[in-house]
Amino acid sequence: MLSTKRKNWELKFKFQSTPHEFAEEYYNELVDVFSKQGLTPTYSVDHVKYLLDNVSPCHRILLEARHPETNICIATIIFIYHNHMAFYWGAASYRAYQKYCPNELLMFEAIKRMKEAGVFLLEMEGIRPYKEKYNPIQYSKPQVLVAKYPFVIPMKKFAKKTYYYIRNFKK
Repeated sequence: MLSTKRKNWELKFKFQSTPHEFAEEYYNELVDVFSKQGLTPTYSVDHVKYLLDNVSPCHRILLEARHPETNICIATIIFIYHNHMAFYWGAASYRAYQKYCPNELLMFEAIKRMKEAGVFLLEMEGIRPYKEKYNPIQYSKPQVLVAKYPFVIPMKKFAKKTYYYIRNFKK
Protein backbone atom coordinates (compact mmCIF):
# COMPACT_ATOMS: atom_id res chain seq x y z
CA MET A 1 0.00 0.00 0.00
CA LEU A 2 2.85 2.39 0.78
CA SER A 3 4.35 1.87 -2.69
CA THR A 4 1.02 2.88 -4.25
CA LYS A 5 1.00 6.07 -2.19
CA ARG A 6 4.59 6.75 -3.20
CA LYS A 7 3.74 6.41 -6.89
CA ASN A 8 0.92 8.93 -6.46
CA TRP A 9 3.23 11.34 -4.63
CA GLU A 10 5.95 11.16 -7.28
CA LEU A 11 3.49 12.62 -9.74
CA LYS A 12 2.93 15.60 -7.47
CA PHE A 13 6.50 16.86 -7.06
CA LYS A 14 6.93 20.44 -8.11
CA PHE A 15 10.47 21.23 -9.17
CA GLN A 16 10.23 24.92 -10.13
CA SER A 17 8.79 27.65 -7.99
CA THR A 18 9.43 31.35 -7.64
CA PRO A 19 12.02 31.72 -4.88
CA HIS A 20 9.97 34.06 -2.68
CA GLU A 21 6.80 31.95 -2.87
CA PHE A 22 8.85 28.87 -2.09
CA ALA A 23 10.56 30.64 0.85
CA GLU A 24 7.18 31.65 2.30
CA GLU A 25 5.83 28.10 2.04
CA TYR A 26 9.00 26.55 3.46
CA TYR A 27 8.98 28.99 6.38
CA ASN A 28 5.30 28.35 7.20
CA GLU A 29 6.05 24.63 7.37
CA LEU A 30 9.18 25.30 9.43
CA VAL A 31 7.13 27.24 11.98
CA ASP A 32 4.86 24.18 12.27
CA VAL A 33 7.88 21.89 12.77
CA PHE A 34 9.34 24.10 15.52
CA SER A 35 5.99 24.67 17.23
CA LYS A 36 5.54 20.95 17.82
CA GLN A 37 8.70 21.17 19.97
CA GLY A 38 7.56 24.38 21.66
CA LEU A 39 10.21 26.41 19.80
CA THR A 40 10.43 29.09 17.13
CA PRO A 41 12.67 29.03 14.03
CA THR A 42 16.19 30.32 14.56
CA TYR A 43 16.07 32.50 11.45
CA SER A 44 13.50 34.60 9.59
CA VAL A 45 11.77 34.11 6.26
CA ASP A 46 13.92 36.98 4.96
CA HIS A 47 17.00 34.82 5.60
CA VAL A 48 15.55 32.09 3.39
CA LYS A 49 14.63 34.61 0.68
CA TYR A 50 18.13 36.08 0.81
CA LEU A 51 19.66 32.62 0.37
CA LEU A 52 17.44 31.78 -2.60
CA ASP A 53 18.03 35.19 -4.19
CA ASN A 54 21.80 34.77 -3.96
CA VAL A 55 22.21 31.18 -5.12
CA SER A 56 21.89 30.61 -8.84
CA PRO A 57 18.92 28.44 -9.88
CA CYS A 58 21.38 26.02 -11.50
CA HIS A 59 22.99 25.45 -8.07
CA ARG A 60 19.92 24.79 -5.97
CA ILE A 61 17.17 22.22 -5.73
CA LEU A 62 13.84 23.40 -4.38
CA LEU A 63 11.22 20.69 -4.19
CA GLU A 64 7.65 20.71 -2.96
CA ALA A 65 5.42 17.72 -2.28
CA ARG A 66 1.76 18.43 -2.94
CA HIS A 67 -1.29 16.58 -1.73
CA PRO A 68 -2.62 14.55 -4.69
CA GLU A 69 -6.26 15.60 -4.29
CA THR A 70 -6.10 19.16 -2.94
CA ASN A 71 -2.79 20.24 -4.53
CA ILE A 72 -1.82 21.86 -1.20
CA CYS A 73 1.91 22.04 -0.59
CA ILE A 74 2.60 19.79 2.40
CA ALA A 75 6.42 19.58 2.41
CA THR A 76 9.46 21.42 1.07
CA ILE A 77 13.19 20.74 0.86
CA ILE A 78 16.21 22.89 -0.02
CA PHE A 79 19.58 21.73 -1.33
CA ILE A 80 22.47 23.90 -2.50
CA TYR A 81 25.10 22.28 -4.72
CA HIS A 82 28.17 23.11 -6.75
CA ASN A 83 30.30 20.75 -8.82
CA HIS A 84 30.37 17.42 -6.97
CA MET A 85 29.26 18.66 -3.48
CA ALA A 86 25.75 19.36 -2.16
CA PHE A 87 24.52 20.77 1.13
CA TYR A 88 21.24 19.85 2.76
CA TRP A 89 19.96 23.25 3.85
CA GLY A 90 16.60 22.28 5.25
CA ALA A 91 13.28 20.49 4.95
CA ALA A 92 9.92 21.06 6.54
CA SER A 93 6.43 19.61 6.40
CA TYR A 94 3.07 19.99 8.06
CA ARG A 95 2.30 17.60 10.93
CA ALA A 96 -1.09 16.68 9.54
CA TYR A 97 0.54 15.01 6.52
CA GLN A 98 3.41 13.14 8.20
CA LYS A 99 1.70 9.81 7.55
CA TYR A 100 2.62 10.17 3.86
CA CYS A 101 6.37 10.51 4.67
CA PRO A 102 6.72 13.53 2.37
CA ASN A 103 10.21 14.49 3.60
CA GLU A 104 11.59 11.07 2.74
CA LEU A 105 10.05 11.20 -0.72
CA LEU A 106 11.48 14.67 -1.32
CA MET A 107 14.89 13.54 -0.08
CA PHE A 108 14.99 10.58 -2.47
CA GLU A 109 13.80 12.72 -5.38
CA ALA A 110 16.44 15.38 -4.61
CA ILE A 111 19.19 12.75 -4.34
CA LYS A 112 18.14 11.36 -7.72
CA ARG A 113 18.35 14.84 -9.28
CA MET A 114 21.70 15.56 -7.64
CA LYS A 115 23.14 12.33 -9.03
CA GLU A 116 21.95 13.37 -12.49
CA ALA A 117 23.77 16.70 -11.97
CA GLY A 118 27.03 14.90 -11.11
CA VAL A 119 26.92 15.42 -7.35
CA PHE A 120 28.44 12.56 -5.36
CA LEU A 121 28.99 14.13 -1.92
CA LEU A 122 26.11 15.28 0.28
CA GLU A 123 26.79 17.18 3.50
CA MET A 124 23.84 16.74 5.87
CA GLU A 125 25.51 18.68 8.71
CA GLY A 126 25.17 17.12 12.11
CA ILE A 127 23.98 13.86 13.56
CA ARG A 128 20.23 13.56 14.04
CA PRO A 129 18.16 10.38 14.29
CA TYR A 130 16.08 11.16 11.19
CA LYS A 131 19.25 11.35 9.07
CA GLU A 132 20.35 7.82 10.00
CA LYS A 133 17.88 6.22 7.57
CA TYR A 134 19.99 7.56 4.67
CA ASN A 135 23.00 5.53 5.86
CA PRO A 136 25.46 8.43 6.06
CA ILE A 137 29.21 8.12 6.36
CA GLN A 138 30.10 10.01 9.51
CA TYR A 139 33.24 12.04 9.80
CA SER A 140 34.57 14.62 12.23
CA LYS A 141 35.70 18.06 11.24
CA PRO A 142 38.46 19.55 13.38
CA GLN A 143 37.39 22.62 15.30
CA VAL A 144 39.69 25.18 16.86
CA LEU A 145 38.20 27.34 19.59
CA VAL A 146 40.04 30.36 20.88
CA ALA A 147 38.77 32.70 23.54
CA LYS A 148 40.27 35.76 25.18
CA TYR A 149 39.20 34.39 28.55
CA PRO A 150 39.85 30.64 29.08
CA PHE A 151 36.66 30.02 31.08
CA VAL A 152 34.38 31.05 28.17
CA ILE A 153 34.71 27.78 26.22
CA PRO A 154 33.73 25.44 29.10
CA MET A 155 30.87 27.81 29.98
CA LYS A 156 29.62 27.66 26.40
CA LYS A 157 29.67 23.85 26.44
CA PHE A 158 27.90 23.79 29.81
CA ALA A 159 25.22 26.22 28.58
CA LYS A 160 24.58 24.08 25.51
CA LYS A 161 24.24 20.87 27.56
CA THR A 162 21.96 22.63 30.04
CA TYR A 163 19.76 24.00 27.26
CA TYR A 164 19.22 20.57 25.69
CA TYR A 165 18.72 18.93 29.09
CA ILE A 166 15.97 21.41 30.01
CA ARG A 167 14.41 21.13 26.56
CA ASN A 168 14.28 17.33 26.76
CA PHE A 169 13.03 17.47 30.34
CA LYS A 170 10.00 19.57 29.24
CA LYS A 171 8.92 16.84 26.83
